[in-house]
Amino acid sequence: MDPNQQTFQEAVAHFQSGNLDEAMKGFVQVDRRVPKLQASAMSYIGRIHTLRGDWEEAEKALRRSLAMQAVVDPQSLYALSECYFQQCKWVEAEKYLRETIAREPQYTDAYIRLGMVLREQKRLDEAVRSFELAILNDQKAVMARYQLAQICAGREDYKRALSQLHFVKNLVSDYIPAYVLQGDIYQRLGDHRQAIVEYVRATQLGRADAALCWRLGRSFMAIRDRLQAVKAFEQALRFDQQMWPAYFYAAQIRDELQHYEQAIVHYQALLQVDEYRTLAKEAIARLMPHVPGFDPGKASTIAEDMSFEAPPVTTNAAATDTLDAIHRQLTSRIGTARTAPIKMPTALQKDHKWLEDETATAEEEDDLDPSPYPGRYSGIDVVDQLSSALHAGAVSEAMNILRNSSLQDITESLRSRLDHWLQNSKVPVQVKSLLAKQHRKKPSTRC
Repeated sequence: MDPNQQTFQEAVAHFQSGNLDEAMKGFVQVDRRVPKLQASAMSYIGRIHTLRGDWEEAEKALRRSLAMQAVVDPQSLYALSECYFQQCKWVEAEKYLRETIAREPQYTDAYIRLGMVLREQKRLDEAVRSFELAILNDQKAVMARYQLAQICAGREDYKRALSQLHFVKNLVSDYIPAYVLQGDIYQRLGDHRQAIVEYVRATQLGRADAALCWRLGRSFMAIRDRLQAVKAFEQALRFDQQMWPAYFYAAQIRDELQHYEQAIVHYQALLQVDEYRTLAKEAIARLMPHVPGFDPGKASTIAEDMSFEAPPVTTNAAATDTLDAIHRQLTSRIGTARTAPIKMPTALQKDHKWLEDETATAEEEDDLDPSPYPGRYSGIDVVDQLSSALHAGAVSEAMNILRNSSLQDITESLRSRLDHWLQNSKVPVQVKSLLAKQHRKKPSTRC
């Protein structure tokens, strides 16, 4: 083999194995008197600079490579677009991605990256089309399907999102983001048991961070599994020691379980935050007599424990992967043993502003009743199922949910967000009328 060609091939092998230093040494040794090989080497040098974040040198090398090519190599164009993508220069990235596709219509990765660029620019319809073209090129394009599922989930097209995630998990059974996104969809639909199944699988595959533990905690609360809920929130704190809502949830659950020492430790942390300070002071004063001599400063740190147990699943949603089936299975349980998050302990005081979730707006929080609110989350599964039915256009199912849900289950939850919800959702007139009738009835009656 020609020495130049051998040097180049060895450098490529180093690049593919991730040994960028050795790869760079090899590529710079390629003889400049061999233009075609030198152009390819320069393209690789640009890609190495991109991986290292040396954007200016990357652009110089890649442009030089393109200038040396008698016939433009689509891969060099793609490498230049990648350099711009990593710098969040969407316009430049889009330009070179489209040039790549024009020269090589079967370049699946270019379609995927173009879809991601368009998504960053909020051009979602174009992004969807780009991901679809990637899938047409390659039915096994996992990233295209996952990105498409993300857009569909954001648009509340859960049926299509779940369908794409079903393909992704069949293609790559250990692709963690697919399990997390599928868990998020089930959580939004109110199927917290299935959400936990997906989240737990993600932890088993190696995902461990504050965000995932937070999701687990919320869903365990929804099915009233308080021990696993507090464990999840405390694991979230192990990753993020400033996740104040997690401290609050953990403190309240430990308080309710009479785990006074752990509750005091969490309340002690909340003293740092104005929003929680008054509540925390009062709770600490109330709990300290139960544990005389306890010093929160000497409490042990939270031990790592990501072993969560998923509950029995009462829907067959994972197998069907269709939104219609999810709705049928969820609403078939209305009127039986419903699950709901734990009620707030009586320690909740009037100056506390409950944080429903990370997407709650300041306007919604300001509308909360300042009085003690132990029922804030009581019956939230009913409200979620009602919302899901309305989004799916299943008016009869929505009416059935209301008729078979007690006022005690849903009134307090509706009180905090009904006005905002009705103003921002397309609620059928007959549902609004039934809600108005419900509010005029006595608490012991049913819809």
